[in-house]
Amino acid sequence: MPLKQSQQDYQKEAKNVSRELTSGMNQVRETLQRGQRAQRRDSKNANREILAALRNSKSKRITELKQDANRKKLQQKRNIRSTKKQTQKRKRIKKTEKRKDLLSKSRSKVVESKRAQKRTTESRKTQKRVTAKKKTLQSRQTAREESAFKSSQDQPIKEQKETLQTSDDGFNKEFGDTGIRKIEEKPEKKKPAEDETEVVVASLPNAPTQTSEESPEVKLTRFSKNITNLKKEIKSSRGNPGALLAKLGDAYLEAQRFMDSQKDENERQKLLDLSGNRDLLLGSYEQAAWAYKLALTFNHQKAETHLKIGKIYDEMEDGINALMFANLAHQIFKRSRNSNQMKETQSFINALTAKYENNSGKKMMPKG
Repeated sequence: MPLKQSQQDYQKEAKNVSRELTSGMNQVRETLQRGQRAQRRDSKNANREILAALRNSKSKRITELKQDANRKKLQQKRNIRSTKKQTQKRKRIKKTEKRKDLLSKSRSKVVESKRAQKRTTESRKTQKRVTAKKKTLQSRQTAREESAFKSSQDQPIKEQKETLQTSDDGFNKEFGDTGIRKIEEKPEKKKPAEDETEVVVASLPNAPTQTSEESPEVKLTRFSKNITNLKKEIKSSRGNPGALLAKLGDAYLEAQRFMDSQKDENERQKLLDLSGNRDLLLGSYEQAAWAYKLALTFNHQKAETHLKIGKIYDEMEDGINALMFANLAHQIFKRSRNSNQMKETQSFINALTAKYENNSGKKMMPKG
């Protein structure tokens, strides 16, 4: 009898445990369905926001390109006008210089031609005079020789040679200089060699580079650039963007933690004003969770992403969602038989249950 009673008690307890497990699983399914619906809504809203941002950026880019094109056209017109004016001025200057050169050349040619004509005429006159004088002298000499030969055939040959020599000497004395001077070629003067100077360029030493830490404004702009670049890569990706979405969630989380690290309220307000004035993108826990959830739609067996979402909800002090995603991560690690991760997630689940049970006094979720 006591054995049967213990068996009946054991069966009752087993039924109670099974009922509790089935109720917990039903709750988990309902929460998962709700989460999936919320994820679909979030994905639709995100796609709308992305499309709106793309349209705005496209319109802005088109307007900027039109303005740049108009500016370039105006600048080209101005440059063309200035070049035309410069070419016209150069043509005028060239024409005036050509006219001056032609006038100077024509005058110099006229003067030189006149001088050459004078020289030729003078040289011809002198040559004619010389030839005429030579002819007259030769005729006189021949006449004298004939008369002397006839009158004195008996004179010796010496006297005849003397008379010929005297006649030649007289001719050279009277008509030796013809007036034509030989132009001696002057040797070309050598140009002095130019002194070659070597230019020595002094090489300056490398200046030491000063390293400085990044300011909060620079970090904020870096975070914003990282987020915008990841969004562009997600839009342009053709394959599975799950890894990029996970990176986007990391970027949102990093930016939010950076803002939380700013303890000074004035400094934090300055950063917020800077982000508003420069249209910088800031992160938040909601956006990080949204990005991770989108990544899970492409790979729902990623336990690390579930764990990250649970930690984000813990930071947002949303115990129900934190425990739900932590339990899901624990189940996936259990399937993959990753003992180390199972232990870590179990400790995280225990910490969450202790934290939120102490705050509310009620059991939030069953342990995974």
